[in-house]
Amino acid sequence: YKVSDEARYHGYPEAADRMATRALDWYLRQIAESGREALTRDDRWSYAYTLRLTGQLEEARAVLVALKEEGWRVLEIDGALGVLAAMTGDRDEVERVVRVYVRQRESVDITAPTPQLRTATPPAGAKVACLARNAEKLGQTA
Repeated sequence: YKVSDEARYHGYPEAADRMATRALDWYLRQIAESGREALTRDDRWSYAYTLRLTGQLEEARAVLVALKEEGWRVLEIDGALGVLAAMTGDRDEVERVVRVYVRQRESVDITAPTPQLRTATPPAGAKVACLARNAEKLGQTA
């Protein structure tokens, strides 16, 4: 899926779509041969991203929600869910995700010589929240 992102970024949307479809086909073969439980959490994260790239937003959401329920990379998953919400026009969910990241940013002491977390939870995934806001601003909704 990462190659697909690069192709799209460099102005090759058709090639990007083909690569994303090939990646999705690979994941579907893996699931058919070994079962969904054979995929690692990282694999399922990538699978969800690939589903999003191929426009299968509800399936992507289901995979992400399952990962979140396992307690895995919750902040990043919230960010990814925010991107999906922006793509489907769910402004309330986008705003919820942005509020989560603002709270996380406030937990970092930027006055320390080396920024120190004020809480034990790292402010991961702020980039994803930004993407969600930008997608909504640009009207990139389904």
